[in-house]
Amino acid sequence: MRLFTEVCTRNLGHPEGVTAWARDHHLAVIVDPQATAIYGEGGSSWNVGLPSGSFVLALRSSTHACAVFGDKLDAGAVETAVQKMVDELKAAGSQVSVLKDDQAQTNLGRRHGVVYSIGNGRSRSLLLNVITNERAGGAYQATIQVGVAGSGSPQP
Repeated sequence: MRLFTEVCTRNLGHPEGVTAWARDHHLAVIVDPQATAIYGEGGSSWNVGLPSGSFVLALRSSTHACAVFGDKLDAGAVETAVQKMVDELKAAGSQVSVLKDDQAQTNLGRRHGVVYSIGNGRSRSLLLNVITNERAGGAYQATIQVGVAGSGSPQP
């Protein structure tokens, strides 16, 4: 959550800020063609090694949505942290609504995806997308993504 807040939410709508943060922290750019295909030509992704684990910071080319992916996380803890963030936004006066809430059984256990619309009535709303997988073993166990509504949904 700290990485997501520090990079994605502070640089919302400013992809150059995300890129500068990655450069300033000497992050390794991911050059895998599959990653390039996911984030689009001109999109970027970086490996982020933290004491708490390995993460990917990503920026989509078409939407400028910023995302953090983690491969070994506690899905329940991620969902609890996001709910806390949503509750804090509501308490601060933001209008928060759930646009989509999916659950499905996969080979990684329960997959849970929630898309929130967040607005304050004065500016464009944001789309917050959270996806967790019960067990590790896939490309990621959890991702949190944010982008400006109307520029394309921040989807994985």
